Amino acid sequence: MSKLLGFALSPEEIIALVSGKSSRLEGWKTEEDSRGRVVRGSRTDLRFEVREFFGSSSLPTLIVFSSLSEEGSLRIRRLNFNQPLKEEVFRPSFLDDPSYESAGWEKIEQWLKNDR
Repeated sequence: MSKLLGFALSPEEIIALVSGKSSRLEGWKTEEDSRGRVVRGSRTDLRFEVREFFGSSSLPTLIVFSSLSEEGSLRIRRLNFNQPLKEEVFRPSFLDDPSYESAGWEKIEQWLKNDR
């Protein structure tokens, strides 16, 4: 994750931030607003601030991260929890397509940089 985000965040930390569950943020110091929603937090050299929420819920729509020299944000447009699984969602038949190619992390980094 650190290559993608520029700093280390575990999947558990991302889930805790996106779901508004600060109790799952181990090793973080967090602040809550008067409604009990997490509005900012920090650990070592990384900080975050929740600038927008979905209505009056504890679910953030805009999280701003900052470190010593970097700043970036994560905007969440929509969340759907506990959706029923549809059979047609994932069909591995695309693996049989001759134009499909396996890609390692280096190739994926090139795609992310648009250096095809």
